[in-house]
Amino acid sequence: MSKVFKSPQPKLKARRETSPISIPKISVSLRYLTTNKNFNFDFFGKNFRDKATAFEQFAEFLKQLTAKKMLEISTLSKLDVCGFETMPFAQIKFNPDVVILGKDTKIHVFRFGTGNNYRMLGFFEREQAVLNIIGFDFNFSAYSH
Repeated sequence: MSKVFKSPQPKLKARRETSPISIPKISVSLRYLTTNKNFNFDFFGKNFRDKATAFEQFAEFLKQLTAKKMLEISTLSKLDVCGFETMPFAQIKFNPDVVILGKDTKIHVFRFGTGNNYRMLGFFEREQAVLNIIGFDFNFSAYSH
């Protein structure tokens, strides 16, 4: 009886490297969206046409935002599509739902819609590309402009 010998297979070790390819794209969460109707889509009440228009523009904005990475949007001007400005939570005139934020928590304000008429406010979780949306500013009353 002859023995058949198999040649040893090299062991492959997976290495986790941080590269631009492994940095995740932005994702969005609405879990902390305020229940205050002045700062969510209930702002439009029974005006279904305006609500639908705002929601459609928001959906288009989300499509563009979630195609980007944090590094990409951090280089944009606040007036660029997906650009933002930051401000401390203490300047915001409403509270998000469920979560408690410190006064110095950075709130990111994104402009969207035709003519950048609307604002979306949120904060990023540490070291993750998850934007937690806390509210909307449809009539420039969420903070001092």
